[in-house]
Amino acid sequence: MKDVFKNYKKYLKSSRKQTQYLKDNFSLNKMAERLNLLLPKLEPKPQQQELKLPKLKKINLNELA
Repeated sequence: MKDVFKNYKKYLKSSRKQTQYLKDNFSLNKMAERLNLLLPKLEPKPQQQELKLPKLKKINLNELA
């Protein structure tokens, strides 16, 4: 910490470079670009299909007894 206090201008210059680097590479737009590269593209959602069930014969309860 003493060195920072003594050589403030040197550290200030480095900190400005670091700040600019962070603004350029870690902004919301840069993160969105990166996510678009990493995440797979979404396919269209599935379409609803009609369900076709077979017809069943009615059972007469009197015939079972």
